[in-house]
Amino acid sequence: MGRKRDRKRKFFYLYFAVIVISIQLLGGCTTLKWVLTGKQDLSEAKQLAMHGDQTEALKKYEQILKTFPEMGDQTLFWMGVLYAQPRGGKSDYQKSLDVFQAILDKYPHSDLREEARVMAALIKELLNQEQSIRTSQKQTDAWEKKAEALKQKIEQMKKIDRDIELKKRRLKPPKRGS
Repeated sequence: MGRKRDRKRKFFYLYFAVIVISIQLLGGCTTLKWVLTGKQDLSEAKQLAMHGDQTEALKKYEQILKTFPEMGDQTLFWMGVLYAQPRGGKSDYQKSLDVFQAILDKYPHSDLREEARVMAALIKELLNQEQSIRTSQKQTDAWEKKAEALKQKIEQMKKIDRDIELKKRRLKPPKRGS
């Protein structure tokens, strides 16, 4: 009647399924290894930054950006934090702001979007305060120069006044007793 299935056909779908699943798993393992390597590199860069080697940390972050673009938001976030930290007594707030703004522009669905927005707002405020301080310092310097010039004029006027008083005493005849 009907044809009896032979053993090869009976397990064809099973073999096919095993092959497809194996390919998926192997591909998944490669992706997992790739992500773990990126996270490890990110961790190394954070350690470099924590130990004060900001230059090397920034180089590592740049390398991560090129090698693991899918980790760009995390990498940029930590770069922004690093730029905001003082190095040699000076922070680079403008670069930090640019990096946080890049997260907002390039990664609109990032988990770090809100943190980047807050950091950008804080850094904008810091930049505004720095500008205000510079303006106030210039005004203070100008006022100090004016005050010094006025002090010199006062001293000149006092000297002139003393000279006049001395000349008056010399020219005034002595009073005679009555």
